[in-house]
Amino acid sequence: MIQPRLKSDELYPRLWNELQHYAPGEQFMSIRQIMRKFEVSQLVVDRTLSRLREEEFLTAEGGRGLFVSEKISRFTADTPETVLCAVPRWHSHDVMEMLNAFRELQPEFPRQRLLGYEFDFARPLPDVLPLLEENVKGILLHPAGDEFDAAEAEAFNRLRGGIPAVMFGRNCLSSRLPSASLDDTFAGSLAARQLHRNGHRKLAVLLSEPHNCATLDRVKGVEDYAELNELELEVIDCGVRSGEFAPGKTYDHMFERLQRKFDFTGIVGVASNSLSGLLNACHNRNIGIPGELSVVTIGSIGLTRTFAPPVDTVETDLPGQIKAALELLASGNPGNISLKTNLIEQGSVRKLNTK
Repeated sequence: MIQPRLKSDELYPRLWNELQHYAPGEQFMSIRQIMRKFEVSQLVVDRTLSRLREEEFLTAEGGRGLFVSEKISRFTADTPETVLCAVPRWHSHDVMEMLNAFRELQPEFPRQRLLGYEFDFARPLPDVLPLLEENVKGILLHPAGDEFDAAEAEAFNRLRGGIPAVMFGRNCLSSRLPSASLDDTFAGSLAARQLHRNGHRKLAVLLSEPHNCATLDRVKGVEDYAELNELELEVIDCGVRSGEFAPGKTYDHMFERLQRKFDFTGIVGVASNSLSGLLNACHNRNIGIPGELSVVTIGSIGLTRTFAPPVDTVETDLPGQIKAALELLASGNPGNISLKTNLIEQGSVRKLNTK
């Protein structure tokens, strides 16, 4: 469970942002003004101002009050306004793709520096962010947890200290944060459609990642399509938990599952990062793709084109999600964007004779 941060920790970045609107030598807000504006106690204000004085951003002049020091201009002048993209340090192709896509968008946002930042995936949120050191004016966040609930959203709001933020990679409306993400339900139905249109009526969906709003929505998309078109469907849950090595656990589960009789002729993977577990299990069970089993996945085409064989892919379009998130951040729009996507065929689906 995320522990609430002290109120002084919450107030500090807010006062830091206020400081940047003052010139060196200018008188800063009084204690009472700060108490009224931010609705905090005098004790919290005293602690926060004491820290700013210790760091030499404020100086006390007798009974006249607090004044902004020269240090504030030196500190902010050397660091341009920054948008921080915070992503979990997963052992995943997605991390590299996200950070590369973010950096490549720099020419489209010339007034701000775009800076990637990785945090420990063992926690849903970073413990700290370099907001002051990097002069951060906006944040993009891809949470690491299986879910991003209201308590975590509140903790993130305290962490960001009033700095505008947009979430991407998750469309969890309970967070009440603006977000840009894939329409995961649509992606699941598009993957199932690829198998159905090639004559497959007995399908499976492979849940090879931790349960979260994205993976479960993809499963739901497959389930809804199968029900609508009266297809048989088996849901295969590999039981992967957050922090576990998903490809390895998927391999173990599918190597055992494929030893037993199975009726499905096509399978949808909810994530390309862990699909290698299925492909290796098929190889070691002498099950040919697409000859004996057709495969479609949702994920990154940059990864799936390197598989043996390459796999038909419903593209997650992480670069598109990040660009939409940046545009949402720039607009100040508090809404949510769900991106539709495309399927790219790479020869992993066999056309069945339906006569």
